[in-house]
Amino acid sequence: MINFTKKPFLFTLLFTVLSLFVLYKVCQYFSPADSNRVKTYQVSGGWGYQIIIKNKVLIDQPFIPGLPGKLAFPDKKSAAKTGKIVLHRLLNHQSPTITEEDIKELGFDVSGI
Repeated sequence: MINFTKKPFLFTLLFTVLSLFVLYKVCQYFSPADSNRVKTYQVSGGWGYQIIIKNKVLIDQPFIPGLPGKLAFPDKKSAAKTGKIVLHRLLNHQSPTITEEDIKELGFDVSGI
């Protein structure tokens, strides 16, 4: 039988258990794509999106942000593209605000607005 001294063995066991717990929590935080996602939906006159973080709706955006008035996104693709930018910013601890410049870069025609 191998003679283990109690302190190093317990330290190693505790370190291993804590390491596995931390690894589990990190994997849980960054896990399934379903827990952090963009969901598009139809609204009157177009499309909107929701930002879902850890399976909870964090942002519900039924119209194009950064523009005056309440104009819905013209199609599902543009709502999803904008939502993905906002989600990316949130996950990277940046401001999720969409500016008029962002709207132009996304290709929205804002000349008549």
